[in-house]
Amino acid sequence: MITRQGKRALGDEVARLRQELELEFPRRLKEARAFGGSDNNDDYLQIKEEEAVVVARLGQLETVLGSAKVVDEAPAPDGRISIGSIVELEDLASGRTSEHVLTGAHERLATTDVSANSPIGHALMGHTVGEEVTVELPSARTVHLKVRAVR
Repeated sequence: MITRQGKRALGDEVARLRQELELEFPRRLKEARAFGGSDNNDDYLQIKEEEAVVVARLGQLETVLGSAKVVDEAPAPDGRISIGSIVELEDLASGRTSEHVLTGAHERLATTDVSANSPIGHALMGHTVGEEVTVELPSARTVHLKVRAVR
């Protein structure tokens, strides 16, 4: 599952990577070949390795986009937390509040975003304002959170 914004961002990355493969890599490889054969040319070999990484990333993104289900970013009618929700949380141990956007697993995260596949994101899914959530983090630390708002 992915938000419209996330799908757009991945689509932009696909376009950028395709342009690199079509324009930038051929130019860079041509320049590197001018300094000798490809077998003994470290610059050429490095560029080919970079190209392979870009091809792999492009394939991954195309697979994700091909199977992605765009979810409605509007809050669920019953106020339950879902992908695209903006959630205000209170850490019950410290009393601090924070605001997070719940994103799909393949979306790039801003500093305050929480992936739905993360322990916190997974635990929040389906909860509503006023509910408390206990989350076991990978560090073996447990956090107790209270949902203060869902938008």
